[in-house]
Amino acid sequence: AIQYLTSSANQNNVNSLCDLGNIYYEGLFVPRDIQKSIYYLTKSAKLNFGVGQLMLARIYCEGTYVPKDIKRGIYLLKLALKNNVTPAAFSLGCIYENEVKNINKAIKYYLIGSEKMIMHLNWI
Repeated sequence: AIQYLTSSANQNNVNSLCDLGNIYYEGLFVPRDIQKSIYYLTKSAKLNFGVGQLMLARIYCEGTYVPKDIKRGIYLLKLALKNNVTPAAFSLGCIYENEVKNINKAIKYYLIGSEKMIMHLNWI
């Protein structure tokens, strides 16, 4: 399966790039390789794939395997939110509440996330 994903990723398929990033991050079917994970997620993020932007942002915000970089994380989360990845709004809310200590921005992003969820539920 990895060879097919890699072949697809080499053709800039954003889903495959993001999947490989997650596989290498989690160490699923392959040894964990954070550098490969970041490589594939960065490629998907640069191709404007919101889920890749979200996953990459979380790596930088957590700072477990790379130096913590909240500014970079916020930038990526805002891109993901523009690409309609609703969890990015809640992640931004958490970061502004707990890391940046700006409750007004935290509330703003929590509300954006809640509104997007309600719109999604009304659509179903």
